Amino acid sequence: FNEEELSSVTTAATETVADDIVTAEQDEDFAENSSSNEQDRGDDKDGNDEADAVDPIDLLTVARLKDILREQNLKVSGNKQQLRDRLRQHVQSLMNKTED
Repeated sequence: FNEEELSSVTTAATETVADDIVTAEQDEDFAENSSSNEQDRGDDKDGNDEADAVDPIDLLTVARLKDILREQNLKVSGNKQQLRDRLRQHVQSLMNKTED
């Protein structure tokens, strides 16, 4: 790859992963809003809403994780945690490349 092609691939990969993360976050928000309000989500005992924060990659199914990894020409073998870790590592490497 020349520098322009690499930049294009990196941008496309980052956008694909970002889109999937946004979709997963929206799905989670919808599920939370449509479920019954058995507990008051705004009344956190310690006042720390960050404790409820979830990594969007954790919301992806195995099938979706494998699809994303395949799109990025990465290994798709392993258990769900290994797939998540591989995707996190890939996203981090893409972010590091764009910072340089």
